[in-house]
Amino acid sequence: MSAERPDPAYDASADYPMQLNNYLGRTGQQESFRWDTAQEGPTAYPKHRAYAILNEKIIGQAQGNSKRIAKKVAAFWALRSLGQV
Repeated sequence: MSAERPDPAYDASADYPMQLNNYLGRTGQQESFRWDTAQEGPTAYPKHRAYAILNEKIIGQAQGNSKRIAKKVAAFWALRSLGQV
């Protein structure tokens, strides 16, 4: 998913990575979670991809102009897949 308006429920001011971390902590799943990131494209205009992975399954992914934005949107999709958004 793109970082430009991923979903009507997406709130740009929300801290989705923190919400995801808190949820995983409450449910005892932090040890089974990891981030994977990649950078694509020219050095001057890179695109960053972020993957939220739980139990070796991608539960959220996004692309953005920065690693921070990509992780934020991927965290939103991860929370969405977990029924938390």
